[in-house]
Amino acid sequence: MATVIPLSALVLGITAYSERLYRQNVEETIQAGMKNIVSELEFRFIYEREVMLSLASSPAVKQFTDTLNQVAKGELPSFYFDELTSLNEFLTGFQHSVPGVDAVRVMDQAGNTLVKVTLGKQQSISADSVTEKIDVYFLGRIRRLK
Repeated sequence: MATVIPLSALVLGITAYSERLYRQNVEETIQAGMKNIVSELEFRFIYEREVMLSLASSPAVKQFTDTLNQVAKGELPSFYFDELTSLNEFLTGFQHSVPGVDAVRVMDQAGNTLVKVTLGKQQSISADSVTEKIDVYFLGRIRRLK
């Protein structure tokens, strides 16, 4: 009995110490994993931003932007649908050559989808997709980009 109590206290002390080390190790592992996730997300956001900026500055998109400005003024140029087809083809090729871009959508200022390319395939724009619900906050931010 004289040795049972000190041995029990020693076992409890070692158990508490081991548990504290284990918890510390788990916390460090979780923190390292979270830091990796954050850095991957930051990299992905930077990459996607650069891809979209380069896409927006491409000649095909700039030309279509000029055409959209005419449409916004109430004019429908005779070449509108030709440029729409050309932009669809450009975006399809863009998706094939730039990794990680699964979908590209071109919207007008009202949030209507004009062009949609998903996984390298042109998507037909139906009346349903034109009236598709767009986040109002997102749409407001788009309008302020001018």
